[in-house]
Amino acid sequence: MRSDEYNWDTYPKTYAAQVVQVKKRRTLSINRGDFKIVDGGICLKDGLLPLPPNHKLLYEEIIDLAPTSVHEVGCGWGNSLANINVLTAGGISVYGSEISQKQIDGTKAKHPWLAKHIVLNDITKSPVTPCDIVFTAAVLMHLGDKNLEKAVRNIAASAKQYILLSENPRRDYPDVFFRVSPKGWEDAKVKRKERGDAQLIIISK
Repeated sequence: MRSDEYNWDTYPKTYAAQVVQVKKRRTLSINRGDFKIVDGGICLKDGLLPLPPNHKLLYEEIIDLAPTSVHEVGCGWGNSLANINVLTAGGISVYGSEISQKQIDGTKAKHPWLAKHIVLNDITKSPVTPCDIVFTAAVLMHLGDKNLEKAVRNIAASAKQYILLSENPRRDYPDVFFRVSPKGWEDAKVKRKERGDAQLIIISK
Protein backbone atom coordinates (compact mmCIF):
# COMPACT_ATOMS: atom_id res chain seq x y z
CA MET A 1 0.00 0.00 0.00
CA ARG A 2 1.58 3.26 -1.13
CA SER A 3 2.13 6.06 1.43
CA ASP A 4 2.29 9.84 0.88
CA GLU A 5 5.55 10.92 -0.75
CA TYR A 6 6.14 13.85 1.58
CA ASN A 7 5.98 14.79 5.22
CA TRP A 8 3.55 17.68 4.83
CA ASP A 9 4.93 19.48 7.89
CA THR A 10 8.31 19.90 6.19
CA TYR A 11 7.07 20.12 2.58
CA PRO A 12 7.08 23.97 2.37
CA LYS A 13 10.91 23.92 2.21
CA THR A 14 10.83 21.40 -0.62
CA TYR A 15 8.16 23.43 -2.41
CA ALA A 16 10.21 26.64 -2.17
CA ALA A 17 13.23 24.88 -3.65
CA GLN A 18 11.12 23.48 -6.49
CA VAL A 19 9.75 26.94 -7.32
CA VAL A 20 13.28 28.37 -7.56
CA GLN A 21 14.23 25.72 -10.11
CA VAL A 22 11.07 26.01 -12.21
CA LYS A 23 11.34 29.82 -12.39
CA LYS A 24 14.63 29.43 -14.27
CA ARG A 25 12.74 27.89 -17.20
CA ARG A 26 9.11 29.01 -16.93
CA THR A 27 6.90 31.99 -16.16
CA LEU A 28 4.97 31.26 -12.98
CA SER A 29 3.24 34.62 -12.39
CA ILE A 30 1.39 36.59 -15.07
CA ASN A 31 0.79 40.33 -14.85
CA ARG A 32 -1.75 42.41 -16.72
CA GLY A 33 -0.27 43.32 -20.09
CA ASP A 34 1.88 40.19 -20.22
CA PHE A 35 -0.43 38.27 -22.53
CA LYS A 36 -3.13 38.10 -25.19
CA ILE A 37 -5.86 35.49 -25.58
CA VAL A 38 -5.92 34.39 -29.23
CA ASP A 39 -8.53 31.80 -30.29
CA GLY A 40 -8.72 30.58 -26.70
CA GLY A 41 -4.95 30.27 -26.36
CA ILE A 42 -2.71 32.23 -24.00
CA CYS A 43 0.08 34.06 -25.84
CA LEU A 44 2.71 35.67 -23.61
CA LYS A 45 4.50 38.77 -24.84
CA ASP A 46 7.97 38.48 -26.34
CA GLY A 47 10.76 38.11 -23.84
CA LEU A 48 8.83 36.13 -21.27
CA LEU A 49 9.63 32.52 -20.53
CA PRO A 50 6.82 30.12 -21.49
CA LEU A 51 4.24 28.96 -18.99
CA PRO A 52 4.58 25.42 -17.64
CA PRO A 53 2.74 23.32 -20.27
CA ASN A 54 0.34 21.75 -17.75
CA HIS A 55 -0.51 25.16 -16.31
CA LYS A 56 -1.17 26.62 -19.75
CA LEU A 57 -3.51 23.76 -20.67
CA LEU A 58 -5.29 24.05 -17.31
CA TYR A 59 -5.77 27.83 -17.57
CA GLU A 60 -7.07 27.62 -21.11
CA GLU A 61 -9.59 24.95 -20.13
CA ILE A 62 -10.84 27.08 -17.25
CA ILE A 63 -11.17 30.10 -19.56
CA ASP A 64 -13.13 27.95 -22.04
CA LEU A 65 -15.47 26.51 -19.39
CA ALA A 66 -16.17 30.04 -18.07
CA PRO A 67 -17.15 29.12 -14.49
CA THR A 68 -18.20 31.70 -11.93
CA SER A 69 -15.96 30.18 -9.23
CA VAL A 70 -12.93 27.90 -8.93
CA HIS A 71 -11.16 26.29 -5.99
CA GLU A 72 -7.62 24.94 -6.12
CA VAL A 73 -6.85 22.15 -3.68
CA GLY A 74 -3.20 22.41 -2.65
CA CYS A 75 -2.75 25.93 -4.02
CA GLY A 76 0.83 26.46 -2.82
CA TRP A 77 1.60 30.18 -2.85
CA GLY A 78 -1.49 30.97 -4.91
CA ASN A 79 0.26 31.65 -8.23
CA SER A 80 -2.26 29.74 -10.34
CA LEU A 81 -5.22 31.40 -8.65
CA ALA A 82 -3.62 34.82 -9.14
CA ASN A 83 -2.97 33.98 -12.80
CA ILE A 84 -6.58 32.90 -13.34
CA ASN A 85 -7.71 36.17 -11.81
CA VAL A 86 -5.48 38.14 -14.20
CA LEU A 87 -6.35 36.05 -17.27
CA THR A 88 -10.09 36.51 -16.70
CA ALA A 89 -9.86 40.15 -15.57
CA GLY A 90 -11.33 39.17 -12.23
CA GLY A 91 -14.34 37.54 -13.83
CA ILE A 92 -13.99 34.34 -11.83
CA SER A 93 -14.11 34.12 -8.04
CA VAL A 94 -10.99 32.27 -6.94
CA TYR A 95 -10.51 30.23 -3.78
CA GLY A 96 -7.93 27.78 -2.55
CA SER A 97 -6.96 25.49 0.29
CA GLU A 98 -3.69 24.26 1.76
CA ILE A 99 -2.71 21.65 4.31
CA SER A 100 0.13 23.86 5.56
CA GLN A 101 -0.13 27.25 7.26
CA LYS A 102 3.40 27.96 6.01
CA GLN A 103 2.14 27.68 2.43
CA ILE A 104 -0.69 30.09 3.22
CA ASP A 105 1.89 32.46 4.73
CA GLY A 106 3.67 32.27 1.37
CA THR A 107 0.46 33.40 -0.33
CA LYS A 108 0.21 36.33 2.07
CA ALA A 109 3.73 37.36 1.04
CA LYS A 110 3.28 36.86 -2.72
CA HIS A 111 -0.39 37.81 -3.22
CA PRO A 112 -1.72 39.62 -0.12
CA TRP A 113 -5.16 40.23 -1.69
CA LEU A 114 -5.59 36.50 -2.26
CA ALA A 115 -4.77 35.29 1.24
CA LYS A 116 -8.29 35.94 2.54
CA HIS A 117 -9.60 33.48 -0.06
CA ILE A 118 -7.31 30.64 1.08
CA VAL A 119 -8.31 28.27 3.88
CA LEU A 120 -6.34 25.77 5.92
CA ASN A 121 -7.77 22.35 5.08
CA ASP A 122 -6.68 18.74 4.68
CA ILE A 123 -8.66 17.50 1.68
CA THR A 124 -8.21 13.90 2.86
CA LYS A 125 -10.29 14.79 5.94
CA SER A 126 -12.97 17.21 4.75
CA PRO A 127 -14.35 18.94 1.64
CA VAL A 128 -14.20 22.69 1.05
CA THR A 129 -16.87 25.26 0.19
CA PRO A 130 -18.42 24.18 -3.15
CA CYS A 131 -17.32 25.92 -6.37
CA ASP A 132 -18.18 25.37 -10.04
CA ILE A 133 -14.72 23.93 -10.66
CA VAL A 134 -12.39 22.25 -8.18
CA PHE A 135 -8.93 21.55 -9.56
CA THR A 136 -5.55 20.17 -8.54
CA ALA A 137 -2.11 20.60 -10.03
CA ALA A 138 0.57 18.09 -9.00
CA VAL A 139 -1.14 17.31 -5.68
CA LEU A 140 -2.90 13.94 -5.92
CA MET A 141 0.19 12.37 -7.47
CA HIS A 142 1.96 12.67 -4.11
CA LEU A 143 -0.75 11.00 -2.00
CA GLY A 144 -0.75 7.44 -0.76
CA ASP A 145 -3.48 5.06 -1.91
CA LYS A 146 -5.82 5.52 1.05
CA ASN A 147 -5.39 9.29 1.18
CA LEU A 148 -5.90 9.52 -2.59
CA GLU A 149 -9.33 7.91 -2.31
CA LYS A 150 -10.30 10.20 0.57
CA ALA A 151 -9.11 13.26 -1.33
CA VAL A 152 -11.00 12.33 -4.50
CA ARG A 153 -14.18 11.77 -2.51
CA ASN A 154 -13.90 15.18 -0.82
CA ILE A 155 -12.98 16.95 -4.06
CA ALA A 156 -16.15 15.52 -5.64
CA ALA A 157 -18.17 16.74 -2.66
CA SER A 158 -16.75 20.23 -3.25
CA ALA A 159 -17.23 20.52 -7.02
CA LYS A 160 -20.58 21.72 -8.39
CA GLN A 161 -19.91 20.91 -12.04
CA TYR A 162 -16.31 20.11 -12.98
CA ILE A 163 -13.20 18.49 -11.54
CA LEU A 164 -9.94 19.26 -13.35
CA LEU A 165 -6.90 17.15 -12.56
CA SER A 166 -3.52 18.33 -13.82
CA GLU A 167 -1.53 15.41 -12.49
CA ASN A 168 1.22 13.02 -13.48
CA PRO A 169 -0.51 10.27 -15.54
CA ARG A 170 1.28 7.44 -13.76
CA ARG A 171 -1.95 6.72 -11.84
CA ASP A 172 -5.47 6.13 -13.14
CA TYR A 173 -7.41 8.93 -11.44
CA PRO A 174 -10.75 8.27 -13.20
CA ASP A 175 -10.54 4.67 -12.00
CA VAL A 176 -10.10 5.92 -8.43
CA PHE A 177 -12.97 8.38 -8.94
CA PHE A 178 -15.44 5.74 -10.03
CA ARG A 179 -14.21 3.29 -7.42
CA VAL A 180 -15.09 5.67 -4.58
CA SER A 181 -18.47 6.37 -6.26
CA PRO A 182 -18.95 9.96 -5.06
CA LYS A 183 -22.58 10.90 -4.44
CA GLY A 184 -24.11 13.04 -7.17
CA TRP A 185 -21.57 11.98 -9.79
CA GLU A 186 -23.17 8.70 -10.87
CA ASP A 187 -23.41 9.82 -14.52
CA ALA A 188 -20.07 11.64 -14.63
CA LYS A 189 -18.26 12.02 -17.94
CA VAL A 190 -14.49 11.87 -18.28
CA LYS A 191 -12.47 13.61 -20.95
CA ARG A 192 -8.70 13.67 -21.36
CA LYS A 193 -6.79 16.45 -23.10
CA GLU A 194 -3.19 16.08 -24.17
CA ARG A 195 -0.84 18.59 -25.76
CA GLY A 196 2.80 17.67 -25.99
CA ASP A 197 3.92 16.84 -22.48
CA ALA A 198 0.80 18.33 -20.89
CA GLN A 199 -2.19 16.25 -19.78
CA LEU A 200 -5.47 17.25 -18.18
CA ILE A 201 -8.35 15.10 -16.93
CA ILE A 202 -11.79 16.75 -16.99
CA ILE A 203 -14.59 15.11 -15.02
CA SER A 204 -18.02 16.69 -15.45
CA LYS A 205 -21.54 16.08 -14.18
